[in-house]
Amino acid sequence: MGLRGKSLSSHPSQPALLLIVHGTREALGQAEHRGLVRRVRRALPGVRVALARLAPGGPPLSKVAQKLLRDGVPSVLVVPVLLLPGTHVVRDIPRALRKLGPARGRTRFILSPPIGAGRDLLQLVTGSCSHPSARGARTVILLPAHGSTQRGTTAAAGRLARALQGRISPTVVRACFIVRGRPSLTQALDCALRENAPSIRVVPLILFRGRLLGAIRRACRTYSSRNRAVSIRMSPPLASSPELVRIVANRWVRCTGRSALGSARISAPTQP
Repeated sequence: MGLRGKSLSSHPSQPALLLIVHGTREALGQAEHRGLVRRVRRALPGVRVALARLAPGGPPLSKVAQKLLRDGVPSVLVVPVLLLPGTHVVRDIPRALRKLGPARGRTRFILSPPIGAGRDLLQLVTGSCSHPSARGARTVILLPAHGSTQRGTTAAAGRLARALQGRISPTVVRACFIVRGRPSLTQALDCALRENAPSIRVVPLILFRGRLLGAIRRACRTYSSRNRAVSIRMSPPLASSPELVRIVANRWVRCTGRSALGSARISAPTQP
């Protein structure tokens, strides 16, 4: 059910919603992108929702923005469906919007913080740790992220881990990194093993299926085969949570000054 259960199409001046995802060549990940768009449309009936990708798979941000301009959309709320404040958030997206230049005409582009900003990411990740197997005094939860050359990314992941541990204590929560940053996932697993943790829950800070999620899965499988004394369980990508739709939809709601959506109005994803 959508916002107040009614269509919003009677508001011609309302902003369109442009979701920007990282992108992937994998068909399953691309299907999850499209599924998110469908779920947001159901939550916000009558609102125009568009999708752009920053990496392979398209369509690129510039092309989608130009289509909205040609259609005469008065304003566009741009929501980066990204987690940590990496290069895309800090540099690439603002630069792409600036390049539109005079072509923007009277269309106003409103750039929202990424969905990982503030306490939204904490709420999203907390849902992935709700299973009883992710709780316990001797359970260790690892939050592997891509990592970035941006200084704030590592610090943001660490703050998230500490905040999550505060919510689900006595479970131990640690951030780790796959591509850039320390500790690496393997180093974090080694640390948990040295602490004699019988159970490790890996909650990837990744929204959609793709190459990086596959790398995490393979690393966990390899590590588990070599260290059979420890149980390693991996959570699905965060886009599987209905909480993501609520976060995205409420960005639009706050932009327009309407009533916030409750979790009961958000549909769960279907498997692609």
